[in-house]
Amino acid sequence: MRILSVCSPSHEPFRDQWFLPTLPPGFEPEVLDVDQTCASALHRTEGWREAVSPRYGLIADAITRAPDEIMVYSDIDVRFFDLRPETVIAALGDSDLALQRDSYTGRVCSGFFVFRGNARVLALMRSMQEQLAAEASMCDQPLLNDLMEVKRWGGGLRYRLMRWPGLGHRLLDLDFTRRRFESCVRWRYLDASFWTPGHGLRHEEWSPGNPVQIPRRIVIHHANWCLGIEGKLRQLEYVDGIVRARGGAPAQRPPHRPAHKAAHNAAHNSDQR
Repeated sequence: MRILSVCSPSHEPFRDQWFLPTLPPGFEPEVLDVDQTCASALHRTEGWREAVSPRYGLIADAITRAPDEIMVYSDIDVRFFDLRPETVIAALGDSDLALQRDSYTGRVCSGFFVFRGNARVLALMRSMQEQLAAEASMCDQPLLNDLMEVKRWGGGLRYRLMRWPGLGHRLLDLDFTRRRFESCVRWRYLDASFWTPGHGLRHEEWSPGNPVQIPRRIVIHHANWCLGIEGKLRQLEYVDGIVRARGGAPAQRPPHRPAHKAAHNAAHNSDQR
C-alpha cells in the first residue's frame, strides 16, 4: 500500500528519525522533496502555504496513476506504531476519505488521512490546488474543513467564506456543484488510535511536561498542537517513551529511502517551479 508524504529540508529529522524508521512492512513510501519556502517552518507563517500546497498535487498525481487504489497521505512528522494495510482498509470502510479528528469541535486534520483514489477525491484535491493558488492568505487545513463541510451536507451549495487578510476583508466565493464534484465526498473520522493531541486538547498548545491522554491502542502518533520543529520532536520522544513503557512500541528499523523515488521527486519539483 502506498503512503504519500512531503518533506522540506527543515523536516528531514522527522523523515530520517521517525517516519521512515518506524514505517512497517506492507507500505511503500513515496516522499516528495520540496524547497524550503517557509524559513521559520512554523504553521501559518510566511511561505507556509507554498510549503503545504504540493501535497495536493502529489495526491492528485497518485490517483491519476492508480485510480481506485486505497492510499494514505501522512505528514512527515508521524511515528508509526501498529499501522497495517488491513487496519487502513477497515478504517476507510466504504467511504472516500477517513481523516483525523483534530479538535473537540470536530474539525478534521489535513496532515493524515486515508483515501480512495476515485473521481470525487481527485476533484477535491484539484479544488484544493486551485483555491490555494488563487488566495495568498489561504491556509490549507481551514480550506479543507470548509470544503468537507460543504460536501458533507450537499454538493449543490454556494458557500461564501469570509477572510480578513491584513486590515481589509475579502469574500471568497466557493461554488461547489454536483456537476463539478460528481457527487458528495463520503468521509468519516479515523478512530482515536490514529492519534493526535487534538483528540484531547481544547485550545491550548502542548508543551513538554503537559500530560496528554494517549489511547492504550495506538496505531500512529501525528505530532501537532505544539510549537515548531523542536516542540514536535520533543512530543514524539515523549509519546514514544510512554508507549514503550507500556511495552507497546515496536523496535525501529533502519532508515530507508527507495532509490526510484528520486526521479519521481525531480519530476514533481519541476512541475512546482
